[in-house]
Parts: sequence; C-alpha cells; structure tokens
Amino acid sequence: MDFQGVFVDETCDVVINGNSSTETVIMPRVSNITLRNNGGEAGSTPFSIRLEGCPSGKTMKLVFNSDPAAMDNTTGNLLNQTGTGYSRNVQVRVRNESGAQMVINDSATAQDYVIPVAGGAVSHQFSVSYFSARPLAATSGDVHSVASITVDYQ
Repeated sequence: MDFQGVFVDETCDVVINGNSSTETVIMPRVSNITLRNNGGEAGSTPFSIRLEGCPSGKTMKLVFNSDPAAMDNTTGNLLNQTGTGYSRNVQVRVRNESGAQMVINDSATAQDYVIPVAGGAVSHQFSVSYFSARPLAATSGDVHSVASITVDYQ
C-alpha cells in the first residue's frame, strides 16, 4: 500500500455575503411569464464570496459543485428540486462578476482568487438567476437548488 498526501501552510476561510460559509441566497419572486422562452433568464441576484486567511502570494480557484444528478450537463446549471410545490422547467444559473457562466462541476470556469504577497482577504461578486432550459414554459412553484464550493490551491 502507498499513501501519499500534502500539508499546506494555511487553509482559506470562505465567507458568503459577509456571513458564514453556509448561506442561503434568497432569489426574488418573478412571474413564470418571464421564462416563457427556452434560454431565458430572470431574477438575477448578487452575492459575494470572500476568501480569508489563505496562503499569501498564491492563486486559489473557486469552483461550484453539485451532485451530478442535481445538474444539467447540457446547460451546466443546477436543476430545481422536483415534487409537489416545485416549479418545473426552471434551472438555476451562476455567473461570475464579469457575467460569464460558472458551469457547475467544471474547473475550467473556476474563479481565480489571487492572494497578495502581503496576505489579506479577497472578494469576488457572483450572481444567480432562474433559467429556462426546456421548450415547455416554466410552471409556478418553489425553486431550490444546492451547490457546494471547492477551493483549489494552486
């Protein structure tokens, strides 16, 4: 047997919207009419993720992840939960501060956090929105998706 590992000097603390690392981002109520067309987006909601206490002078890559069964491989979005009371034909899309999509489970769309040599916290802004990815119209109901965050030390 061969066991290998690496110790790093420090780890990062994740702070979402100035609070904890496990926050709920509340999206606005929108009319299902706004998502009539396939590919439509509505209800853009900003949120921030700050990394604190990271190793100085390093670049960290932040990736949004989800269980593969809870995402759409074609759109790269989070799927809505299913069942009684949940909206159908609605997904959740995450974008970075430049407006580019953060594809779920895809390190190629990671957000870089460049930590200054002097150290300190670094923040980036993101947004989340409702997304219509089906030819059928969105139905009214609740929307609930879950993603985790991975910070990859470079």
